[in-house]
Amino acid sequence: ADKTAKPGTNRQRIKDFYLAGMDTVKLEKEGYAPIKPYLAEIDKIKTNAELFKTLGRFHSKGIPGMFNFFVYADLKNSVQNTQYFGQPQLGLPDKMFYTEAKYEKIREAYKKHLENMFSLIGHYPESAKKYADVVFDIESKMAEASMGRLELRNQEAQYNKFTKTDFFKKNANIDFTTYLAAIGAKTPF
Repeated sequence: ADKTAKPGTNRQRIKDFYLAGMDTVKLEKEGYAPIKPYLAEIDKIKTNAELFKTLGRFHSKGIPGMFNFFVYADLKNSVQNTQYFGQPQLGLPDKMFYTEAKYEKIREAYKKHLENMFSLIGHYPESAKKYADVVFDIESKMAEASMGRLELRNQEAQYNKFTKTDFFKKNANIDFTTYLAAIGAKTPF
């Protein structure tokens, strides 16, 4: 580790990040305590508005979930930025892992992993399995609606411009007003 890194510099931040990941004694001692506040936020969600408010706060902190929403240079006009709305990151590498028979063993191992994660945060075996099944079911539905890795290579197929009104209408099940306020969007698109 770099002992000459000045406080507040990127070099010091990288050093701190590296050391935090290498301190396995501290990591084992803390367990899942660092994410408890986020789990508590999730537990409080009772309505769609609360869901999208929480999701917006999480996205603003770099915590992914449900979908991706970001600003980037327009793929056909690089001097202009635009908003992108994209499919979520899945727990398994690609949508085919959720559907194709040759990945059955991987799916079963992943379900067991999910169950273990719920057990590690204090759920009894019965509820851990139930929650793992719910998570896997949600991910499977998201995978079904997602593009596979080959489809994602086709930039033209992903370039689908909409007006704000048409986009909101097409995705009426998402409370974008609440979500955008929660991520801190100051200028509506």
